[in-house]
Amino acid sequence: MIFLLFVVNIISGVGYSLCAPLFPIIALEKGITESTIGLIISAYPISNLLITPFGSKIFKLIGKGNVFLLAIILEVNYIN
Repeated sequence: MIFLLFVVNIISGVGYSLCAPLFPIIALEKGITESTIGLIISAYPISNLLITPFGSKIFKLIGKGNVFLLAIILEVNYIN
C-alpha cells in the first residue's frame, strides 16, 4: 500500500511540473496579472518549505502510509 501511495504522490508532483511552465502563458491570455501568476506558482514551493520541518514528526506520530493517504485525500478534495 505504501508503494502505491508513493507512486500516486510522485505522479502528482510530475503533474505540477508539467503544468507550471504552461500556466503563465494561459493565465496571461485570460487577463490574470503577472503578480497574481507569481503568487499562484510560488504557493506550492512555499507551502513545502513551511511544512517540511514538521514532516518527520508527523511521520513518526501517525505513520508514513497514513500521511501519504491524508495528503492524497487533501489534494483530491482541493482539485474538486
